[in-house]
Amino acid sequence: MLSAPRFDRITAKTIVSHEGIRAELERTRREGFARSDGERIPGIGALAVPIIGREGELIAALGIAYPSKPMPA
Repeated sequence: MLSAPRFDRITAKTIVSHEGIRAELERTRREGFARSDGERIPGIGALAVPIIGREGELIAALGIAYPSKPMPA
């Protein structure tokens, strides 16, 4: 029998429970995009969206990472 995958905590915001992952996937499906705020790298946020073709098929994904706090000038 295979064991469930383990999620390692990388930052204080990393989702490490199976329930947390399921909830995040459900939110992503409901909202139509994925987001992260410091889950992998503190102070870095990210957004990702699907690019849908004319017939409803997924043709690409677009993602962007950004500093989640203002940067000094």
